[in-house]
Amino acid sequence: MPSRSTQLPRAASLIVSSLGFIHDLRTESLHPDTLRGIPLDMDQYRRLFGTARIPTDHGCKMETASDSKHIVVLRRGQFCTVSVRVHCSIH
Repeated sequence: MPSRSTQLPRAASLIVSSLGFIHDLRTESLHPDTLRGIPLDMDQYRRLFGTARIPTDHGCKMETASDSKHIVVLRRGQFCTVSVRVHCSIH
């Protein structure tokens, strides 16, 4: 098991990188992935963050909050929400 001294910087780096990706996604500044020079459909990326499975009487449904501003952290079986800021200004 990695020591706490390495886990915290790794977790922070992952969060910062994810927030940068979310920013690029929300401002539509991502370049499309390609396969042999052909752009791929990246529509599914919009549901990668801020999406939850909501139980209903007839099964589950997926809901996406495109303006979500928090992350969920799991530590020792405890779930905590942490507010984050995704800077979304278009230059």
